Amino acid sequence: TVHFAGKSVKAISVNHQIPGPTLHFNQGDQVLINVYNHLDKGTTVHWHGLIIPWNMDGVSMVSQKPIPPGGVFHYRFTLRQSGTYWYHAHTGLQEQQGLYGALIIDPLHQRFRYNKDFVIVLSDWSNTNPEQIFANLKKDGDFYSPEFPTQPSLLHYIHDYRKASPTERKH
Repeated sequence: TVHFAGKSVKAISVNHQIPGPTLHFNQGDQVLINVYNHLDKGTTVHWHGLIIPWNMDGVSMVSQKPIPPGGVFHYRFTLRQSGTYWYHAHTGLQEQQGLYGALIIDPLHQRFRYNKDFVIVLSDWSNTNPEQIFANLKKDGDFYSPEFPTQPSLLHYIHDYRKASPTERKH
């Protein structure tokens, strides 16, 4: 349970953290990441931007079957590039519920010296269940538009629409 935006809601964390822990490796490392699924539904983890074998890519029902509840999957790959990347759930809308984090791969030959890395992960949060957000957007792409708010009734909508400028009507 998290309290990011004014109320307590259920979230998905990695090692009890949102965002998940920053994974830090070196270019050329052979990586073994064991993902234990403690959720009540299947999950996968996608290693965004990494050049890895297709069967380690973590795209649910494309390169991997979801890890079942109580199951484990062993992601094994060699890091052939360097840079800053991220990992995230690739099953359902679990990423929007908190399953994501940063991944840093140091190059073989460092060009710069530094004492500390600071990783900033930018994300957003909604207390509304992401499944409900998705359903709302499928009903109306402007459901969350601040420029032309959802109206309580059809009559109010027609009234406000007639008073709106041509620009406001396009939104």
